[in-house]
Amino acid sequence: GVDAAIRQGRRFRVPAGEYLVSQPLRIAGANATNATTGVTDALTSLAMEGDGLAQTKIVASTEMFAVIMYPTCCGSLAPTTTHQYIGKMVIDANGTADYGVQGSAITGSLFEELYVVNSQVAGISLGFGYNNRIINSELESNYMGVVVMNADNNVQVERCVIVDCIVGIYIGGGLGVKVTGCDIEGNGGPAIIA
Repeated sequence: GVDAAIRQGRRFRVPAGEYLVSQPLRIAGANATNATTGVTDALTSLAMEGDGLAQTKIVASTEMFAVIMYPTCCGSLAPTTTHQYIGKMVIDANGTADYGVQGSAITGSLFEELYVVNSQVAGISLGFGYNNRIINSELESNYMGVVVMNADNNVQVERCVIVDCIVGIYIGGGLGVKVTGCDIEGNGGPAIIA
């Protein structure tokens, strides 16, 4: 299952269907300390791919912090996971989860072809990492569509549709954040706060 996929750093397919989750799907890195250098490296990557937006749907069934989250083991000291991929699915916070996807201390990751809806705080939130991309996704009816904060640097938000949120994109503490080719409209407040 998911645990084996994380340990092996392989693709995990989420078949077509609607999945109700009663607690966050936690994708934690399997950090290891190199015995020779004493340096802790983030070793784990996971590709979690659905069968498509019309096919795979993960729905929060109760109050929770995030539908999918990358908990950090090291605070802001080091990325805990690298080269994550989530794509081709709907993530519905169902008005009960604070975040659709909450990623702390991840790097080199891709969030693609997602439809993230109904979160109380943000559809996708990234912090304490770098070189992450959100592309070809739609974020709708979240308080904020995308949040980039706390030194999440070199983030790209490309070809996304961000509608019916209060704030489209909130950037608070990231350097080199690029927003290109996005349709940000119909929101209750500003398109971008930086």
